[in-house]
Amino acid sequence: MWHKNTPNKSAKVQRLLFFISTCIVLISVIVGKSNLLIITICPYKWFDRWEDEKVKKRGGEYDGLKNAIGRQMLNQVIQMFPQIEDKIAYTDVGSPLSNKYYLGFDKGEMYGLDHTMQRFSPEVSSELRAQTDIPGLFLTGQDISTCGFTGAMFGGMFCAGAVLNRKLHNDLETLVKEIRKNNDTKKKSL
Repeated sequence: MWHKNTPNKSAKVQRLLFFISTCIVLISVIVGKSNLLIITICPYKWFDRWEDEKVKKRGGEYDGLKNAIGRQMLNQVIQMFPQIEDKIAYTDVGSPLSNKYYLGFDKGEMYGLDHTMQRFSPEVSSELRAQTDIPGLFLTGQDISTCGFTGAMFGGMFCAGAVLNRKLHNDLETLVKEIRKNNDTKKKSL
């Protein structure tokens, strides 16, 4: 869901990320204009009977189902942030079929590898890593860790660690401890 006015490209952007039960909510605030993106998962089979229909021509039943889910998601967000309710200028709702059409994902997935129990098993997880058997080829992104934005960040850290041959998460833990120690020392001296 987004505001219909295009923001100034040089504007400062502040992003807030929330996890609400099974929804991910990303709010971008740009010079008094805001964008709200709500993402959730649903079974492809809810929409598969329309998969052979043309985009934007799938009919009222499809639009009704898609929009009912979208309204419920938005209502959950409004319960948490009631101040946005009267400020919504435009909404648009997608489905797994939207992802299939616009992103080219076979079953409307929104993130890389399938999110099955097998994908997150210890055996598969131990095989999904940054370093490959091909010298000089490293993998990064969410699929070597876990799904989404946080998985992509960790995937980048794991890849950089593999390239540098370091355990960067240990370096980060050490850095955090040093910063906390310095902050405590500063507070005591005040």
